[in-house]
Amino acid sequence: MPNLLDQYGLVREQVDREVWAVAPDGTRWSGAAAINRTLLELEGIWARLAAIYRLAPFRWIEDRAYRWIAAHRSWLSRWFGAPPEWKE
Repeated sequence: MPNLLDQYGLVREQVDREVWAVAPDGTRWSGAAAINRTLLELEGIWARLAAIYRLAPFRWIEDRAYRWIAAHRSWLSRWFGAPPEWKE
């Protein structure tokens, strides 16, 4: 079985920096877009929450919030708990 990163055309630095979602057709989303794409697949209330991401002001806010959280992941894990591999 090929390496998943190679299979989807990603490099380790990309997946260390942010979450990714990949559709069967190869379409890729990263960061907040990937989270919202996953929520759309869950349907129901989750899909309705994800639909908000389509609106520019909410997309802008979600993208910035995601970047801030990703940049402060190790600090946040100390406060809220996380698997040991997330901690510095």
